[in-house]
Order: sequence, then C-alpha cells, then structure tokens
Amino acid sequence: MIEELGVKKKFTQRFDVTVSGARILIVSSNTDAHSGYMSPSPVGGFVPHTNETDRLETEMGIENGTMYRLTRIYSKDGCKISAKIDYAPEMPDPEVNGIHYLWFAFGSSSYFQSQTGHFLKPLWGFDDPKLNEEGFKMRAYWSRNEHPPFLPKQVAYYFDGTLRYRITDVPFPHFAPAPWNKGFTNFTYNEISSTNFGGIQIPTEFEFVRYGFGEGLGLHKIEFISGKVDEFEPGVSVSDFKPAYTGEIAIFDKRFARSGPPVNDLTFPARDGKWESPDIEKIYRRDVKEQIEENSPRSNHHQ
Repeated sequence: MIEELGVKKKFTQRFDVTVSGARILIVSSNTDAHSGYMSPSPVGGFVPHTNETDRLETEMGIENGTMYRLTRIYSKDGCKISAKIDYAPEMPDPEVNGIHYLWFAFGSSSYFQSQTGHFLKPLWGFDDPKLNEEGFKMRAYWSRNEHPPFLPKQVAYYFDGTLRYRITDVPFPHFAPAPWNKGFTNFTYNEISSTNFGGIQIPTEFEFVRYGFGEGLGLHKIEFISGKVDEFEPGVSVSDFKPAYTGEIAIFDKRFARSGPPVNDLTFPARDGKWESPDIEKIYRRDVKEQIEENSPRSNHHQ
C-alpha cells in the first residue's frame, strides 16, 4: 500500500519479487480500482491519469549492469506497452508505482554493502529534480540483518535544515523554518517482521515513512508506504531477469545518451521476448547522422 498523505491519495499495489544476488525482477500492478495510472507521453516519460477502469502493470529487471523496464497500460481500448532499457543505476529513480521501494526492501543488499560512509542517495524525488541526477546524498544511519542477503533492517535519513528548490533552472536553497533549520529525521524504513528459511532472511512486513512540510509551517507525515509478503518461496529457478513479453514492441534504449556523440531517444523494434537488436550499432550510426544533418548550418538556413 502506498499512501501520499499530503495530497490525500491512497492506493494498493500487488507485487512479486525474484532475487538472485545482484539480479532482481519486480512486477507491480495496481489492484485498487481508484488507483491512478500512467500513459506514455509523446515527448517522453509518462502522463498521470485517473480512471477506475484502467490498470497499470510495471516490470523492472536488473541483470548484468543493465536495467529493463516494461509498462503495460490496460484500458477499454486494449493494452499499450512502453519498454525502456538503460544502464542499471546505483539506486533506481523514484517511481509513481513504488517499485523503487520494493528494490530497497528486497534488492538493495549489494548497494548497502558498497557504502563506506554515513551518506545515502535519497529514495524519493526532490523539489529540485537535478539533485537526483547530480548524485546528491543525505546523512543516514542504518542496520542490516545478520543473515544473507543482509538486507536493511532499519534506515533513517536526516534532513540538514536546508530546503532545496530550483526556479527557472537556477538552484534556490534556503533554510527551513525554526526549529527545523537545525535538521530532523526526514525518512525512515523499518522491517517490522522477517522470515528466515534455509539461512535466507527477508522482510515479511515493512514500512517507509517520509516527513516534510505540508499545509502550514509545521512538520507532517507526508508519505506512508507499507508492504506485506503473502508467500515466500526460496530457491526459485529463474534464468532470465528481463521482463517477458510476446509479439513486437518498440524499445527506447537510453544507454546511447552516454555515448559520443549522444543519442537520447534511440528506438529499435524487438519481438518474441528479446531485449537486444543485432542492428543496434547501425541504428545508432543512422541516428547520429540524422542529428548532424538536422543541426548543420545548411539545415538551419533552410528552416
């Protein structure tokens, strides 16, 4: 269940998680008829909607340093699919459907093992969205379970007293009102209960709470996320941690945004469950050529 208290929204998600080492496959779908849902935007990303008859299902797989994301939007018009592939981030970006919280609870073992200081990347989005892109971290303290895969047991993020906004692409930091300008606990994760089977310990019930400034100047609980495991099965054999699909889809490959020269929205067709294309280098060179031609002085002159 995800409850955004500041805007009085509450919705329920059904989830399935499969984990093997650093590989993870998460499936999350809205089961509440009053849930919001998302649709692909023509300019990239998603547009939020509300419709009691529509359903949203998202799958995220992380395997061998690559992240695969498949979103199915079901409506009276049928099923639409959006697919994206990118390099796996250190921590998944905030998602409307809360899939990043499931990663934190069940798949963050390697992330916590690699942390050497008392700072963590926040799990939620900021008023200044570029902070996440810039790798901003907050002071945090945590404890982990004593048994493999050593998942987090309790985590607390601490706000340093500075509110960070961005106005017309310019950072605009300023102090929070007293006494919160001296800092406070901003976000907590707690494992309420766990199960240990064959030496493997995972949470069976957990909750996230985020505090912030809502109506007025006071500090409020602005987000509450709780999860409960109905069934746990150790030793499940999954060989492929990529989301499964049938038929033909178009995949947005974000990995080439880091190439030289970059291509932000490279798209290629795929079918029969495949997530790669043998023609990907050819498609990349074609898109680079088109970008050069579009940005050439001659092209600009004719426009």
